[in-house]
Amino acid sequence: MTTRIDTTKYTDQTLVIPADICKIIERENLINYSCDDFGLNFEIENGKVKVTDMLEYIQKDYKLLEPKEAWDLVRKWWVNIQEANKGEIAIKERKDQIAKLQTEINQLEKVEKKWRIW
Repeated sequence: MTTRIDTTKYTDQTLVIPADICKIIERENLINYSCDDFGLNFEIENGKVKVTDMLEYIQKDYKLLEPKEAWDLVRKWWVNIQEANKGEIAIKERKDQIAKLQTEINQLEKVEKKWRIW
């Protein structure tokens, strides 16, 4: 029986997540685009940080990705999501505008009207 000697060199790892990726995968943003089950996993393979997409949003087949490769795939996926949801996004934006204007109207209607008859 031979014993395998682990020669992997483990070091401190720093994972840099670009700001645009942070914005894309922020929970509220994903919910707004009906992608609330999207998530990335971080694993260690041979002492290095790898990224996986367990639900296969950005990559078909379970595959460990280098962080930079994962960020590129997330960006491409996000462009496709936005394109596919253009109509829904436009409707949501208009509904938000309507709600804001309705609030303003309600506030204006609450202002006391002082009429002066001379």
